Amino acid sequence: MPHSNAFKIIDRKKNIFKLQQGEYVAPEKVEHVYSKNPHELLNPSEIFLHGESSKNNTVLISTPLKDNLMKFAKENGFNGSYEEVIKDRKFRACVLKELNTSGRK
Repeated sequence: MPHSNAFKIIDRKKNIFKLQQGEYVAPEKVEHVYSKNPHELLNPSEIFLHGESSKNNTVLISTPLKDNLMKFAKENGFNGSYEEVIKDRKFRACVLKELNTSGRK
């Protein structure tokens, strides 16, 4: 039984997984692509791609870099506090569009 003050390092069991429609995904490659976003919106050390063989899509989980996100917001005409900006559906759509565009490149 582990000690309560110990920590455990975890990693993926496999470096590739298959989605429901048969497509193979290499999560580390996808994570790397999104960590290189030109606006550096996501914290590269906190990006995780999750997928399941029973699903057709993957989910990218990350932490935004607050200062870069606010700079991107102002460059795209969004004003307000951090809390206001991240709740704005139009801004979130703008961020998603930016990440999809850079991901496709």
